[in-house]
Amino acid sequence: MGRGNRDHVLYLQMTYLSARDANSISDKEFGVGAHCLIASGCRFIDHDHCYSDRATPIASQSSGTEAKIVLEEDVWIGANVIVLNGVTIHRGAIIAAGSVLTKSVGLFEIWGGAPAKKLKDRPQ
Repeated sequence: MGRGNRDHVLYLQMTYLSARDANSISDKEFGVGAHCLIASGCRFIDHDHCYSDRATPIASQSSGTEAKIVLEEDVWIGANVIVLNGVTIHRGAIIAAGSVLTKSVGLFEIWGGAPAKKLKDRPQ
């Protein structure tokens, strides 16, 4: 596992996190449900940076929004996906490799792209 505090990561029954590449995990609480697949190279970023004051370097400005990331059960996240703050990936969803997820994903939906958008629903 990559950077981040492991004390804030919850792993439940039958969840697989690829160790082939380091995965960045947020420093805040990060919920992961049972039976999830998280491929290598995924990044979970739970915060933004402020940039509204042009007179102050961005690195010197305060932190922006922080929000929990949640993966419900039976979620499959492809390789090199970036999940941003406040996103919930609901049960049975699939996220295509290389996607940048900025919005929450509904039950049994398949999303992909940068930024990611809904492609279709999983078959019944």
